[in-house]
Amino acid sequence: DMDSVSVKNIVNNSNWKLNDIMLATPMVFKFLVDDTMKYDPYNINPQTIVMDEFDLLFTNQGMSDAMLQILRKFGGGRDKLFKEFNNNRQFLLSGSTLPEYIQGTKSEEFLNSCFKNLNTIQTSNFGKC
Repeated sequence: DMDSVSVKNIVNNSNWKLNDIMLATPMVFKFLVDDTMKYDPYNINPQTIVMDEFDLLFTNQGMSDAMLQILRKFGGGRDKLFKEFNNNRQFLLSGSTLPEYIQGTKSEEFLNSCFKNLNTIQTSNFGKC
């Protein structure tokens, strides 16, 4: 499959430590994380991770697993290898709603387990913030 060959070339031929910003879908980001963990687990260390349409990605069965892997690896203190880095990492999650449950756990509970000092911003005027 040509798409996976192209992504694999990007993953294998990039020094991710030199990147200031990376924009990727959850599936590509998951592939990148899975592949680099085999060779150099510290090669991907984004300071900030932005997840737009967070609510839709978590309710989409195809994307949900990739999103969970990203949160488990880079959020809070769950991943022992990255715990020190993760405590200083920032996540920006944007969505118009919050799913009631994530992985069978109330969403607020789940997010509090992933992130230290979680702050939320809610607005009644969803289109403007």
